[in-house]
Parts: sequence; C-alpha cells; structure tokens
Amino acid sequence: MNIFSKNIGSSNAGFTRTLNFLKFKFSKFFNNKTKMPNSNLENKNLIGGFTLVETLVAIAIFATSVTGLISITARGINDNVFVKNKLIASHLAEEGVEIVRNMRDTSVLPENAVGWTMFLSDTNDWVGHCYADSPGATDACYIDASVGALTVNECVTGGLDGACPPIGFDSSTSRYTYNTITDSIFTRTITIRPIEAGNTEEVIVNSVVSWTQGSNGYQVSYQYNLFNWFDPS
Repeated sequence: MNIFSKNIGSSNAGFTRTLNFLKFKFSKFFNNKTKMPNSNLENKNLIGGFTLVETLVAIAIFATSVTGLISITARGINDNVFVKNKLIASHLAEEGVEIVRNMRDTSVLPENAVGWTMFLSDTNDWVGHCYADSPGATDACYIDASVGALTVNECVTGGLDGACPPIGFDSSTSRYTYNTITDSIFTRTITIRPIEAGNTEEVIVNSVVSWTQGSNGYQVSYQYNLFNWFDPS
C-alpha cells in the first residue's frame, strides 16, 4: 500500500478505495473457486443416488414382469397337458363302452347263439365280472382288447373287489394296452348294472377313466344303455 501511495501522491485515498475494491473482487472470486469442487461433488452425489433408486425400481418392475410371464407360461403348459390327457382319457372311456357293446352284439347274433344271459355271465370271459344285479355291489372289471381275443378281468385287491390296474402304454406302437410292463397314468374301470331292480333286459354300461396330474385327480365317464334287442327263439 505504501508503494502505491508514493506514486499516486494526493490520490492516495482514491487509490486506497480502488485497491480495497479489487481485493474484495479477488477474494470473492477465489472463494467461489474453492467452493465449486464441493458443490460439484454434492451434485454428483445427488445424481448418483437418484440413478441408483431408478435402477432398483427398474429391476423390481422387470422381476415382477418376468415372474408373471413365467407363471403364465407354466400355466399354459399345464393346461395343454391337461387337454391332451383329457382327450386320451375320453377315447379310452369310449373304447371301454364300445368293447362291451361289441361283446353284446357278438353274443346275441344267430351264428353265435350264446344269448343275452350268457353275455352277462361269468362263463367264457363274458362280462359277468363287470355285472352286478344287487344294490350296492362293487363288481368292476377291465377288458383288454389289444390281444387276439377279448380278455375280461375282475378288479380284485387282496381277494376283494378293488381298484383296477392302470392301462399300460406301448411306446413302440403308441397303443394303450394291458400286456406291457410300462404303466400309463390312466386307469379304466368298467361296471355293468341293471337299469332297475328286477329288469334283466336292459343294463347300463359305465366306463370311467381316471388319472392324476400334479396333486389333482381327474376322471372321464361314458355311459351307454344296452338292451336285449335280439331274441334267438
């Protein structure tokens, strides 16, 4: 300050004001310079924290969407399997009724002449194993039509009427049959009952195919009424 006062002389007071003004400006400039890095760092921290929250929210939304898609896909696959199994079960149940009807037709035609009574008897593998004319009877059978001759078998467990065995599946021929060691998921049970007590001229054939998918059990049932429509006499 003394150096400047020597050169300026009488203008010392004005110069002093000018110098003080410059000091103020320079001090304000340098003070702002020193604060800028801290200010930028604070801004960066704010921006970084906001981006992290956005990322977490995006991940949560994506995870929820993927979970929903997986659930829908799994449900769709399960529904497709169910429809396939139900279609197979429907054909197997209908086949059971058709087998019994074919046996009825075969038994009463003139060239065979075994008659309706023999058809319902236990003799010669006719459907007597499936037939019960008493109320509350549990007689049931399974019929194998895959061999040369029809085979009627009573469903017996431990010497008593019980559950029928599962139908086997032959992967080499893609056929469902009982003469194979590979069991399928399907079980067919055939029952024959009189339409009413004392009526021996009409019976109800019921073919039920059941299976299990996951933890649930399902079944398809076909019924058909058979009559003694031919009198050989």
